[in-house]
Amino acid sequence: MSDWNSIDTPYDEILNDLPEDMRDNFPDVDIIVQSGETIILNFNSIITQIKRESNHLKKFISSELGVKTSIKGTQLVIKSKLDKNRITQTLKIYIDKFIICDNCGKPDTILKGNKKNMKITCAACGYSKNL
Repeated sequence: MSDWNSIDTPYDEILNDLPEDMRDNFPDVDIIVQSGETIILNFNSIITQIKRESNHLKKFISSELGVKTSIKGTQLVIKSKLDKNRITQTLKIYIDKFIICDNCGKPDTILKGNKKNMKITCAACGYSKNL
C-alpha cells in the first residue's frame, strides 16, 4: 500500500491502491478554490456513491484536515485552500476506515451506531467490528 500521508501522491496511484471493485466507482472529486475556501462541488454525488451520511464524511474531513467545513446545498465548503490530491487522499482514508471490509476487502459494508458506539458490518461476508 502507498503512504497516504504524502500530499504529493498522484490520483492514479491512489486509485491503484483500492480494491478492484472499488476502482471503477471511486468518486472523482470536483473542486474549485476561491476566496480562501475549497468547495467540493459534487459532495452529494460522493455521498451517494459511498453510501454514507453527509455529516459523517463532513466531520471526518474536518477532523482529518484540521479545518472547518460546512454543507451548502449539495456542496461541501472547506475553510482552507486545498488541492484535489489532498482531498482525494482524505477520501481514500475515509473509505479504508469506514467502507472497505477488513476481512474480505469488499466495499459492501453498513455503518451503524453513534459517535461513541459505532459498528461496521460487511454485507458480503458478515464480518463485524466496533470502531
